[in-house]
Amino acid sequence: MPCTLDTCLRKKYNLRSGERQEICRVVHAEQNAILNALKYGYDLSNSTIYVTKSTCMICAKLIINVGIKK
Repeated sequence: MPCTLDTCLRKKYNLRSGERQEICRVVHAEQNAILNALKYGYDLSNSTIYVTKSTCMICAKLIINVGIKK
């Protein structure tokens, strides 16, 4: 379920960007792209991912561990 202004735990607890990411209910675009690729059987080894901003630490770890190289 997506967050709204009324249900966002980050806003409720006044958390800054990068803090307590484990309580966030949403999945980042990078995570969603990786999950969908794996769901449909794509091998991401040596692949490239395009992002518009720097990734968060959790997304960076996923990108590295799944084998994305660029």
